[in-house]
Formats: sequence, structure tokens, C-alpha cells
Amino acid sequence: MTVFVTADSHFGHAKSLSFVQPDGSPLRPFSSCEEMDETMVERWNSVVKAKDTVYHLGDVAIPRSGLKNLDRCNGRKILIRGNHDTFKLKDYAEHFEDIRGAMFHHAGNALPGGLIFTHIPVHPDNLRGHYLGCVHGHLHCHLVIKDGQIDQRFFNACVERNNFTPVALDLIVDHFRTNVRGAANF
Repeated sequence: MTVFVTADSHFGHAKSLSFVQPDGSPLRPFSSCEEMDETMVERWNSVVKAKDTVYHLGDVAIPRSGLKNLDRCNGRKILIRGNHDTFKLKDYAEHFEDIRGAMFHHAGNALPGGLIFTHIPVHPDNLRGHYLGCVHGHLHCHLVIKDGQIDQRFFNACVERNNFTPVALDLIVDHFRTNVRGAANF
């Protein structure tokens, strides 16, 4: 059983095809919503198996009909709601085993804090003394910057940052072990 994380699939969201990166290139290089949705379902299922768990960090689908894509996605699904997850709870409950506002992941006693999973990244000051890092969505292609540098205490799980594919939690934990002071034993 493997745990995966993803965010901001925006299944069915036609307008997302017009979004651009800072350099002007398309944020989502697809010619249609159908191509985008099919690619994301295909890539999801290429890594996620039936008994795996996927934490989706919000902004699942726009419009509601985009939720039907989840029926074709492998694994147990847990939703951390995002700012665009505005449909009724029952609409999401059909597709997700659990629905939360945030989630805390604590890997063991050697870790000072743990990881908080949210849709919108928490303020950097809120990590101090509470969490080692934040796994988040919402920013699409952007990263959290502090003092002109990428803040390694954050991991952006958005599909655009991860080849439109869920990321194994083990790889995310490796990011924190490698890049965040005090996380070597995580």
C-alpha cells in the first residue's frame, strides 16, 4: 500500500486551459478538457493501485460533472477541501472516503513537528515550532519564496508541478529529509 498526494486537478475546467505560466507558455498543454481529463486519469492510474491511498489537496473539479472522473481513478481517496470545492458535501462524499480541512502527518518521534497537508499553503511563521513543513496545492506552477529563495519547508503537490501525476508520499518525505534542517530522521 502506497500513499500519494495530488492537488488542483480541476477536472472539467475549460478555463484552466487558458491559464499561462510566468513565461507565457500554457499552464496546461492540452487542446481540450477531454484530453486534459483523460491524461490525468491515465497518469493517476499509472502509479496508483486499487489499495493505495490518495490525498487530494483540493480544487478537484469545475464544474460538478468533472467529479465523475474520480470514478475511474484508482485507490482510496481523501479530500482536503480547496477554495474551489464549493459543491455540497454529498457531491464529494460519493467519491471520497473522508473529507477534511487539513491533515497532520507525523512520521515518528524523531521528527520535530510533522507535515501539515492543506490546500492553501500555511503562512511560513505558522511552521515554526509546530510543523516541519507544509504539503499544499493552490499555487499551480508557483512555489513559496522567502528572502528571494524557494522555501524548502513547502512542497507543492499541484498537478502542474508534478507532470499531472500524483506524487508518492515517500518522495515528498525525501524532499523534506534532503532540504529541511532537522528532518534527516523523518
